[in-house]
Amino acid sequence: MEPRKVWISENTKYNGYLDSGEQAILVCGERKGGTRFFALDITSPDSPTLLWWIDQNTAGFSELGESWSEPSFGKVKTSASDTDGTDVVFLGGGYSADNTKGRALFVVNLKTGALVKAFTSSSMTFSFPSAAFPVDIQNNGFTDKVYIGDIGGQMWRFASVDSAQGIKYADENINTWTAHVLFSAPQDTTKATAADRKFFYPPTVTLEKNFDLVFMTTGDRENPCDSETSDKIYAVKDDHDDTTVYESNLTNVTSSTNATIDYGTSDGWYINLSTGEKPLSNGTVFYGVYYVTTFTPITDDPCAIGGIGKLWGVGYKNGNVISELNFSGDSGRSTSLGGGIPSKPVLVLTEEGAKLLISVGSTEETEGSTSTGAGVVAADPLISKNFFELWWRQLTN
Repeated sequence: MEPRKVWISENTKYNGYLDSGEQAILVCGERKGGTRFFALDITSPDSPTLLWWIDQNTAGFSELGESWSEPSFGKVKTSASDTDGTDVVFLGGGYSADNTKGRALFVVNLKTGALVKAFTSSSMTFSFPSAAFPVDIQNNGFTDKVYIGDIGGQMWRFASVDSAQGIKYADENINTWTAHVLFSAPQDTTKATAADRKFFYPPTVTLEKNFDLVFMTTGDRENPCDSETSDKIYAVKDDHDDTTVYESNLTNVTSSTNATIDYGTSDGWYINLSTGEKPLSNGTVFYGVYYVTTFTPITDDPCAIGGIGKLWGVGYKNGNVISELNFSGDSGRSTSLGGGIPSKPVLVLTEEGAKLLISVGSTEETEGSTSTGAGVVAADPLISKNFFELWWRQLTN
């Protein structure tokens, strides 16, 4: 059953253990199995208890579609005088192939399941199966804004915006937030409908000096073996105004592997992927490199090995080649992982160094093969030697 995620109370310095007074809550959805989300208190793993559940019949949640959205946690204020805030879970409205449901972002009280805020409007015409990406700009424990994409190729920002103050402004009172389309991907003219570039996974965000950079990829998770798609990797500047960015405002770096983006005149960059190639997980930025995996189908069976998994690693500000990675594909910006649909890249930091771990359907690429050789492959990310521990835990008798 998926998607799911665990919240740990007071976990700003979570150390792998539950300390006295802390609480662990597991929030689950049902993906194509239904329209329900539910929460379990798993503080005592051997005796979990049901905290709450919601579905289309719960007051305020009639817009829920299939519960694909992986839960995202945060804390929000509900008034200008609110100093304590409310622990919440952000839930995309869900998946609906015909966009008759799921056209919402729900903010739910994590402890009770009560609806804190539902963002819906007549302009939200596509469903939201993606997870949300909450951002705490001020690093004070309160969420300032949320990004989430829909299956109409639109990346939305939910926040309170003051154009005069720009990126410096952040109102943590969720009741002042409005819905705004930050970026709109163009129609795929090779396809019959406008909604063929779809956001199924959350973006990732870096906080720059005078703007934020939002990294996103299109790819139809519902139809991974479509061999005629033309999906893309995007990096879009958000300077907290009320305009919408279009692809024409970005720099095409598909062939410019050593480009330098002028963010005074350009709103970001994009890379055209090969026909049929599509990201089917979210990416991550680490030490100046944006990493994301892609899948290119060979057969129409996603469970067979008839497909190629790749890891892309590009300079996050310019989409350029990172020579230290020694990648050999796509002019030095990607490397082969094996067969089948790869997972997202998971960064692991240890005393021995850093690794990106990615699970794949097969560690070998064999066209048409139906063998099961699933495994985990590792890649060496670009990393600085100047990492230091910020905290530690020592147990004594």
